[in-house]
Amino acid sequence: MAFNRNDKKKDGKGCLFLIIGSLVGVLLLGLFIILTGQLTSVMVNATMAGTVGYVMLTATESCIMVASLLLFAVLVIHYLPDPEDMSKGQKPLTPTPPKPAKKILGAKPVIWLATLGLLVCVAITAFVSATTYRAITEDGISHRFCQLIETNKYEWKQVSSYRVDCDEEKGLSVTLTMRDGQKFEILQSSISAPRSFHETYECKEAFVADLLEMLRTEYQITPNVSHIERARAFYQGDEKLWPYVKDILGYDELFPEGEEIPETSTNGTSAEDTSAMTEPSATE
Repeated sequence: MAFNRNDKKKDGKGCLFLIIGSLVGVLLLGLFIILTGQLTSVMVNATMAGTVGYVMLTATESCIMVASLLLFAVLVIHYLPDPEDMSKGQKPLTPTPPKPAKKILGAKPVIWLATLGLLVCVAITAFVSATTYRAITEDGISHRFCQLIETNKYEWKQVSSYRVDCDEEKGLSVTLTMRDGQKFEILQSSISAPRSFHETYECKEAFVADLLEMLRTEYQITPNVSHIERARAFYQGDEKLWPYVKDILGYDELFPEGEEIPETSTNGTSAEDTSAMTEPSATE
């Protein structure tokens, strides 16, 4: 009977450990997201002081996934049974002569060193998330990795076309196509902006509305607009965003006051797509 009791106690970690460990992991991941946001704000205000523009955090989702895997690895290495504890409860069948001790560290110090290393990796992941972004400014678009490496940079005169669309879940999207074929979406992502941006613009939609107006007038770029009725249904009740969304869509030019948007066909490809429209249709 004594053997059975020892066998039950050889590993004291069970479901309760996993439940508590998982809750702690979720709390740490939430803390990771909050602190990353704060770090991003500090970095953006420090590096873009006086700049009118914002940054889109392009590595946020992947970094959150990496951080969650690292925290899960911490839980796993603490859940696995300690080899030293397991060996204490096992009695050898035949006596063997003692071997000289060669190891410098026991299993527990190694586990805690591995835990420290994983947490350092989580901190590095937070830094990468906060400093990897796409900057949208008055001068153009630039990409930075870890704040130091600028991967590519474009001026607004390099834009060859742009498309405006509306997703039923995320809302408006604006995709710019450069002369070399590169495409960049500049609305649908987490953003951070310096104080100078907030002092000039109410929201990113206001900035994009001015940007597209400049592309239309200065560079004579004809907009390609889709799903206008969907955009109207999505934003018309928002008194703050709807005026800027109308400017982005060119709504008043395409459909002057009193003119109705044509009915959409069953396949959704009728007047919803205004890529070829340069002037509003006249009503008699």
